[in-house]
Amino acid sequence: MPDRADSGPGVRRRGWRARVTGLVMTVAMMSGAAVLAVPGSAQAGVFGPDIACPTDPSIVWTTTVAARNTVVYQGHLFTVTSANRTFIASDGRTVDNGLSSPITATFTSQQSRTYTVITKVGTSAELTSKLQATVSVDIQYSRTTAIGVNAQVTVPAYSRVLGLYGVEVYDVAYTAQRVWMNLARSKCWDRGTQSDTTSAPTLVEGWRFTAG
Repeated sequence: MPDRADSGPGVRRRGWRARVTGLVMTVAMMSGAAVLAVPGSAQAGVFGPDIACPTDPSIVWTTTVAARNTVVYQGHLFTVTSANRTFIASDGRTVDNGLSSPITATFTSQQSRTYTVITKVGTSAELTSKLQATVSVDIQYSRTTAIGVNAQVTVPAYSRVLGLYGVEVYDVAYTAQRVWMNLARSKCWDRGTQSDTTSAPTLVEGWRFTAG
């Protein structure tokens, strides 16, 4: 026969409380797991470091697939680190005057060359827009130097004149940060930054003359 002390009302109450406590703990553990599994509650760092969404108006946002059944906006934030204006020649001529009196020489451009803004990240149109807004409105996406442009120059006696035909460009160094943004436009992630350079042509082209 079992000991009556092990089967009294007090023992039954303790057993009931133990079962209830165990059930509460189980529900709490299940609830905790459910909270962790709620979509969006642990999104930080899923697609890269969280960043403030950029507001640069030159960014062009397009949609891209970030993961299965997940579409985000993608944009590129360009930052110019340096821009130096210089002249690049597409054609050149020289005239030597061996006479004892000055002469007039006519220089004509006969070769052309195309200069284009190039980027490996984003599009050249996006980068050009950024350069026009932050460096110079003279910058163009692409420019081909003209041919048949004439210029007359006086060449002094016993001297040489060098004529170069070309275009003024900006030698640009820049960074391009790829950014992903959720469709609600409320959260953004850094997808990496690349550094690069390009030559950005301007509207200014023509002849430049120097003593030989």
